[in-house]
Amino acid sequence: MKQVSNAIKSFVLSSPRHHSISNLRAISKYRFVILLAGIAMLITSCHKEDNHHKKTVPLKGKMTLIVKGNTVSGTGTATHIGRFTIVEPNNSIERNADGSLTITGTAIITAANGDEIFATHSGEVKFLDNGMAQVTAEFTITGGTGRFAGATGSFEVLSLPNPGDYTLNGTISY
Repeated sequence: MKQVSNAIKSFVLSSPRHHSISNLRAISKYRFVILLAGIAMLITSCHKEDNHHKKTVPLKGKMTLIVKGNTVSGTGTATHIGRFTIVEPNNSIERNADGSLTITGTAIITAANGDEIFATHSGEVKFLDNGMAQVTAEFTITGGTGRFAGATGSFEVLSLPNPGDYTLNGTISY
């Protein structure tokens, strides 16, 4: 009986029909593996992964500003930005009952390489008895371009005794 069974196996295994079935199974296995690999690649390519992990770092610097009407512009240097220019193109200025000014608006800080930081701000200008003005403003970072795309954070701007000179101190995440 064993010999008959072995003879049948040998006949089936050596038949061309068995080889074609065997080849089809192998090809089907490869097709299945290729299909799975293709689906995996499609899924991973559709999944938007943020490889740019934000880091929160201190933002400290100095700047010199010039006020012309309701527009402020200037230059400065700051940590994680380097040399920069700043423009506040559309400030809203309101005079308060005590003679101080409330200033709100937007700012664009441009690093030396052209990357930009966008911010909104609100502040106050108090006029001192010695003829000087004391400025305090809070800036909220709302985005940017280049390495600052999607940036967030905030910083405070304070006037220094020398007219037109200011410090900035806060944090930025980018």
